[in-house]
Amino acid sequence: MNKIEKFLESNDYPLIVAFIGAIAWILPKDFIWLNNILMIILVCTFVFVLSLFKNTKYIIPILLSLVFTLNVAEIGVAEITGFTIYHLIVILMLIGLTVHLIRFKHKFEFDYIALGLMLIAISYLIPMAYMPLSSLMFSISITGIIYVLFYLFFISTAKVTTDDVLNYFFFASIQLLVIMLYSMGTNFIQLIKNNSLEETIAIGLNNSWGSSDYGFGNINDLNIHLAILSSGIFYKIIKHPKNYFYWLFAILYVVLIVFSGSRGGAITLVLLLFSYYIMLYVYGTKEQIIIVNVLLFVVMGLAFAFKDMFLIFFENFLQGGVEDMNRFSSGRIQLYKDAIEIFKKYPVFGAGWTTFEAENVNRIQVFHSTIFHTLAISGIFGLISVFIFTVACFTTILKKLNKNVLLLGVPWTITMLHGLIDNTIHMVIYTLLTMVVFTAIRKEEEIIV
Repeated sequence: MNKIEKFLESNDYPLIVAFIGAIAWILPKDFIWLNNILMIILVCTFVFVLSLFKNTKYIIPILLSLVFTLNVAEIGVAEITGFTIYHLIVILMLIGLTVHLIRFKHKFEFDYIALGLMLIAISYLIPMAYMPLSSLMFSISITGIIYVLFYLFFISTAKVTTDDVLNYFFFASIQLLVIMLYSMGTNFIQLIKNNSLEETIAIGLNNSWGSSDYGFGNINDLNIHLAILSSGIFYKIIKHPKNYFYWLFAILYVVLIVFSGSRGGAITLVLLLFSYYIMLYVYGTKEQIIIVNVLLFVVMGLAFAFKDMFLIFFENFLQGGVEDMNRFSSGRIQLYKDAIEIFKKYPVFGAGWTTFEAENVNRIQVFHSTIFHTLAISGIFGLISVFIFTVACFTTILKKLNKNVLLLGVPWTITMLHGLIDNTIHMVIYTLLTMVVFTAIRKEEEIIV
């Protein structure tokens, strides 16, 4: 038992788990069966660890890896409502949780974040009382209950520190960077065969290198997830000032986000890098400050030397200009108008998860804004619930403020701002990451800035 726990405490464990997750995603469609086997291996490990150890922090690397192994693009109604590998995974995970709770006795805790999640869960359920009920609506609506149960489970059973989570986030970020590098790299190789370098970059930026849908989310979702996980990279840089190897991951992260073509991701990246820049001045060494300033001047020099290339990125960001705001926002303005129309019909509790994409009845409509999406699906009650949840999270950050809390809290805050124009709170993976972040933050006892 001690040998197993020693392994789980080592860096080898999250690295191996991240490696399995990356391989599972990279596997082509013809090998989807192998993808499923690797996912089952991760889930069985999840059940095994839960059955043996009272401290549930050891399942966090598995959860982080597992959510990013899904490589089936355009998941729709069939994958949610039929019995699939994903339902089997949920069943196995529930078995593991049940065995753990039977074997180990925990004193369950409750806080204001849990209250916020509970209100959000209720806001998901209420529309089922008066809207046309379907298996799809039911499946999505109960996710709120799952959020509450998982958060209560984590805060009551996981003896996890911010150091643990930041370390786990570092290895999870490697998994996402590998996935992103493979996807963009293979598409670059295909495009460069018939196009110049400038044409290849322009095409790649415009169509997200042929992989706008990664299975577990689109390119914007991936950028949001990486923004939160990037705290692990910065943590390693601060903690190991003499190990320059970690700077390579930071550089790779920046390059991939810039070349991804995600404009929301680019905005988030700028805010994130500015925040890290300030924190580096506070917590970093003189040598690290010199390094980051040298890198900054190198980037400015490259932008000046390759002006034509820089213009390609600038034109991609403008998307034809701001004269047509709906086009500039990739159709978001119309989505916001549609959300308001739904809200007018169901102002108090919303219409629930009942709106489908106009051109694809196999996909639930997401309104690409936390505020507008909340108003559409759960009305004023849902908006109040989200507000309570958000205030509880920010209050927790302020109460526990220290270096590690800043490293976790600042990226999360920036992604919440990103949520004004994209999907955050109501998305499964984002909510899971949020629960992990605040499970660790609330364990901090002292305020040491």
